[in-house]
Amino acid sequence: MKRIAALFGFLLFVSGAFAQRSNVNSANGYLDKGKLGKAKEKIEPATEHEKSRDWSKTWFVRGKLYQSIFEYSQRKGVSQLMNYDSLAQKPLPKAYKSYMKTIETGKDETTLPFGWGKPNPYKDDVMKRLRNDDRKQLDLKTDFLQAGINGFNENDYEKALRSFEYSLKIDSFTNREYPDTAIYFNAAAAAFNLEKFDKAAQYYETAADLKHKGPKLYSYAASAYKRAGDTTQAIDVLQKGMETYPDNNITIMNGLINTYLNTGKTEQAHEFLNQAIEKSKGSSKVRYEVVCNPAGFDVTYTNNDGNTEQKTISSDNWETSFTANRGDSVSISAQANSEENAKVTVVIYYQGQIIEQAENSGEQVVAEASGELTGADYVYYHAKGSLFDKSDSLDKAEEFYKKALELNPDYFDSNYNLGYVYYRKGTEAHTKASEIPQDKPEKYKKAMEDVKEIYEKSLEYVEKAYEMKPKDENTVRLLRSIYRKLKMEDKYEEMKKKYEKLQGSEGGQQSGGTQETSSDE
Repeated sequence: MKRIAALFGFLLFVSGAFAQRSNVNSANGYLDKGKLGKAKEKIEPATEHEKSRDWSKTWFVRGKLYQSIFEYSQRKGVSQLMNYDSLAQKPLPKAYKSYMKTIETGKDETTLPFGWGKPNPYKDDVMKRLRNDDRKQLDLKTDFLQAGINGFNENDYEKALRSFEYSLKIDSFTNREYPDTAIYFNAAAAAFNLEKFDKAAQYYETAADLKHKGPKLYSYAASAYKRAGDTTQAIDVLQKGMETYPDNNITIMNGLINTYLNTGKTEQAHEFLNQAIEKSKGSSKVRYEVVCNPAGFDVTYTNNDGNTEQKTISSDNWETSFTANRGDSVSISAQANSEENAKVTVVIYYQGQIIEQAENSGEQVVAEASGELTGADYVYYHAKGSLFDKSDSLDKAEEFYKKALELNPDYFDSNYNLGYVYYRKGTEAHTKASEIPQDKPEKYKKAMEDVKEIYEKSLEYVEKAYEMKPKDENTVRLLRSIYRKLKMEDKYEEMKKKYEKLQGSEGGQQSGGTQETSSDE
């Protein structure tokens, strides 16, 4: 009797195992036919049944099901017709957890009960479904990216962040050596929109360390750290950016200076700028860049010895760099090799700034650029001027703005700010003149002549700024005030109308370095 009972129990076990195997295989068959509802009815009980919950195929099929539910839901028209969205809430996390369970599970039901399973045969398939770089089929990482984009488009930043973070998990799990930098950037943007500034800062910093989008991401990271209340970390990340991009760091430098100022560390800001100015006096890096579409071009350029080099490039882009001094002459030209219509762009950088660039289109077209190297140290002098400006040391601000303009007379910010420094000096002089007693008319007359002279100096620089940016609201407003001070009524009315027009349109810009308020309007 004991043998019969044991045999009966064994047959029940086999019967249960084969019944669950049938359910898993049926679910897989329904899945292949696109009958996702039927597949779900079969696979979910199998994930809970003691005979099948430890089978790798059970979880693999479940993962495929929920991944398919998401992918089918993205097909326009099909989703509305078949109502795939109703099959599952948040299907992608379910797919991810099922694939992870597949890898963790050590049994394969195809050999049960005899042999009690063999090593997991689905691990390789799971890895391909998580991240499939040959793009012959959609992978879960890409699906999560799409879900994140959907979240952004729907202003659902929680969904966006959750999806991007799953993509990061997959990216880390499948390939640590070459991370997808764009995911860190997207996750940072989502976290920032959610005001999760600590997390945003960390993701921006990671993306920056991975050289995604160049130096500006260090500025983004610093901004997030500051929003999180961590100015020490903001300074640290900006200093790291300066070290990482020694020849292309103007944006980072400005952020670092502003952070020093906002935290009351004026001395550190001055010290930093003094070092930057001293460093910029030596030789610096020149970088040539060429982009050609379609690919293939010949490039000719001057090298660090002043000699000419020629190369044939088969790709659609190329760059090279070397050390040169201020005042050196450089040139580059690139000719497309394609007989089709091509577009060629050449750019020359020095000390991180674009010195010259050119673009041309046509058959076997040539783009050429040349010029004399001028350094970026004018920005450092401008920044020194700004430091003194903000501390109301107007004479020192004037000195450094002038130094900046000696190096780059067409720098808008220095023209505007120097003009505003003179405007403030004129206002101060006007106030003092008004305090002169009435019984000293000659002294008053001389004082007002000096006031007029100061306002005329202001006008010189602000008019130049206006020539460069005629739609800048701050510049137009300041110019309007100067014309009023100088009693240039026709010009005043012209600027008044223009300012009102700019305020009423979307075309106005606000880039003037300093806000101003006129006391007589």
